Amino acid sequence: MTNFPPQPDPNHNPGAAGQAPHNPPPSGGFLTEWGIKPHPVRPQKVTLLLQSLWVYAAASALIALFALIAAASLPYYFGTGYFTSAAIISLIFGAGALTVAWFIVKEKLGLLGSNDPRITLSIGLGIIGFFALYGFFGGWNVGWYSTFGVLLGMARLGAVGLAFAMVFQPETLHWLRSRPGNLPNPGPQQPYGTQPHQAPGPNQPPLPPHGAGQQPGAAPGQQPPAPGQPPQQ
Repeated sequence: MTNFPPQPDPNHNPGAAGQAPHNPPPSGGFLTEWGIKPHPVRPQKVTLLLQSLWVYAAASALIALFALIAAASLPYYFGTGYFTSAAIISLIFGAGALTVAWFIVKEKLGLLGSNDPRITLSIGLGIIGFFALYGFFGGWNVGWYSTFGVLLGMARLGAVGLAFAMVFQPETLHWLRSRPGNLPNPGPQQPYGTQPHQAPGPNQPPLPPHGAGQQPGAAPGQQPPAPGQPPQQ
């Protein structure tokens, strides 16, 4: 007696037999989706890239918090304007780091028009890395504020350096290029070997209709003309 292997249950898997269901893997929540925790479909180096951007954003938020505290408690040093502007700038570039993370998570780097995702990421990281030096300037007369500013500025520079290192890893580049949204849209393409249909120009005669170059068939009761002879009227 022949034994057959068990067949898949059609009610359990609505897809065809032998094909895996096309259901996306579970995201695992906010922390996993946004790279704070490892994602099942992302390489580890991409996760490190996202985590470095979150470290930059967190350090920027702390600098803004300490600047607001200094503006409220120490207005006699520089006035409230200096500390308030420092808080605003830190929040702006912290949001910039999260914007770079958004383009990576949502796989939208192709919207910026570059064929190489590393170029887009390098420009964004270069901008936020340059302004990470902001914590090293000003506020040196306030001991505790300058101390926190230098430490958090070093944390932001370290985060940007780690992000640059992860961007230029082959594993990261392969993953970025494997996502269609990270490449610019090439637009509709013609099939190979075909030419697009163009309307005739003003000095060109219009194309004859289909079948216009063919000889008319013989009427009933008449023989078709021989080759080389004009048709009978």
